[in-house]
Amino acid sequence: MSGLPTLSSATVEVAGRNWLTAQLLMRGFEVSTPVVDRGVDLIVFKEVGEQGIRALPLQLKCASAESFSLDRKYEGRGIPLAYIWNVTANPVAFLMTYEEALAVLGPKAAASQSWMAGGKYAVTRVGADLRQRLLPFENRWDWLAERLSAQPESGAA
Repeated sequence: MSGLPTLSSATVEVAGRNWLTAQLLMRGFEVSTPVVDRGVDLIVFKEVGEQGIRALPLQLKCASAESFSLDRKYEGRGIPLAYIWNVTANPVAFLMTYEEALAVLGPKAAASQSWMAGGKYAVTRVGADLRQRLLPFENRWDWLAERLSAQPESGAA
């Protein structure tokens, strides 16, 4: 789209979060946005029973094009990662666990200096190989619903 201004990363994140929120709402999920971002960008939830809910936090990575990154700080937190690509044109979502994201990056990334020294790795030019490894994680709405259903119910005795 020509004529669009260059967008800040904060603007791209808001646009990606709003796109994902709309996708989730249309699929029957409820969505809440934390007031302060401390590693949780969205909370997906469903009401169960008369007074209970099941909730699942999400960590978002939104990009105006195609990029893939991972930070070791998400290891062991059990928070699904949602990568939203092409936010300004034709958005697509990749939903996965930290462990799945690490496997997608592969052993070359895990052996890199940026991963070993800083616990971070980013790919800004997504090649055909990485795109192929990401295909199973595209638009995993049923997977997300299963993860949510597996969460403990609030208000349960």
